[in-house]
Amino acid sequence: MQALLTASPWFWIALLVMAADWIATGFQAKAVRYITKPAALIALIIWFSVLGGWRGALVWFGLGLVFSLLGDIFLLKPERAFILGLAAFLTGHLCYIIGFNSRPIVWNAVLLIPIIAVVVIALLVGRHVLGGINRDATNRSMKIPVIGYMAVILLMLLSAAACFFRPAWPVQAATLSTLGAASFLASDSLLASDRFVRPRSWANLAVMITYHVGQILIAAGALLAFG
Repeated sequence: MQALLTASPWFWIALLVMAADWIATGFQAKAVRYITKPAALIALIIWFSVLGGWRGALVWFGLGLVFSLLGDIFLLKPERAFILGLAAFLTGHLCYIIGFNSRPIVWNAVLLIPIIAVVVIALLVGRHVLGGINRDATNRSMKIPVIGYMAVILLMLLSAAACFFRPAWPVQAATLSTLGAASFLASDSLLASDRFVRPRSWANLAVMITYHVGQILIAAGALLAFG
């Protein structure tokens, strides 16, 4: 399975479309992004499907990709559909959480390390983003949705890291999944910081790169574990 992950032409097609979306993002070519942004996830979903992604627990990861695609489409017009995009990605993260937790954990004291790490990340990111929301009265209505979303994606990261303690998960699959979840969290944290704290010229590009890398790694980890 490991060799098959990159042997499929759809893997390389997905990477090419993602690179095209990064270029379009960098040049702020909004018209082009109406094509490249959804096309990147469509190609990734095809790659995932060709490798047998829609069976057993992998169904949850496939659904996570589909809801992420919906989120991408909604966020093409964030001024109109930000909440819908947030809801779509929230549902996608819940699907990933179910997928990661479909195999049991062997509990031991070492599991405290990822738990503490996630708590520290939650405190740092939460303080930064919520501080920005509280400073702007127009954004305060977003406080509860953002807190809920942050809680779910942090749980998704913890669920991925806990795969190291699931005997049925190969170490390589757990590594890919954890790195993917961390990259996804970095993407969403950058997006929230750019929207609620301070806009940055490079933020949109960084958001898309970390987002796409996260999706690829999560999907690859799941395919290695369940394929």
